[in-house]
Amino acid sequence: MVPGSAERELLSSPLRYALDTASATLLMVGAGVVAKRERWLREQAARDLDGIRDVLAGEDDVVREVCAVLAGLAAGSLNPGDPSTRRQCSLGAAKIRRLFAERAPDPLLDELRGCIELAERNGVSVRFAERGQRPTVPPDARRMLTEPAVAMLATAASTARVTVVGSGESVTVSVVSDSPPEAVPAISCVGISASTVRSGTRVWVEVTWMRGE
Repeated sequence: MVPGSAERELLSSPLRYALDTASATLLMVGAGVVAKRERWLREQAARDLDGIRDVLAGEDDVVREVCAVLAGLAAGSLNPGDPSTRRQCSLGAAKIRRLFAERAPDPLLDELRGCIELAERNGVSVRFAERGQRPTVPPDARRMLTEPAVAMLATAASTARVTVVGSGESVTVSVVSDSPPEAVPAISCVGISASTVRSGTRVWVEVTWMRGE
């Protein structure tokens, strides 16, 4: 998210309501409960899209991405029964939840817990662990640090394990899940290292931010 005026707008009640409503629609598609209600879904997606556009001035990466998915659902170009569409919708809902975490006392954990909650609503069994003292991670680096976790939790088929480890000068977010390998985004950011290991149907991604790098 770009800080400044757009960030202040994202805290407004009308936009939060519009995004909450859109998130609910995306969650239903992600869970596969509306695949046979195409007419209702197209109308609802159009309403959600109008609701967001009515209250948001300017551009925001997350909102723009969500609007693109809603537009595809409203136009019928995205099939709600297609697994790739369901993954897109789950990821969109997770990113909305992530957006709301920006103002939390501990945005990193709040963001991850919100995405875990959404994954569990989709029937994914998630284990979470945290240990160590964590330094404060700058917002831009934090978004890169959690990007794979957000995507993997949104696209996991049945299980996921998330671990957050602090070591005083660094923070590591590790995720193991049965997500499709193509769902894992590439990370390129100064101060952040990432590794990916695939084994059968499971993917293990570890991302570390080091203070001062």
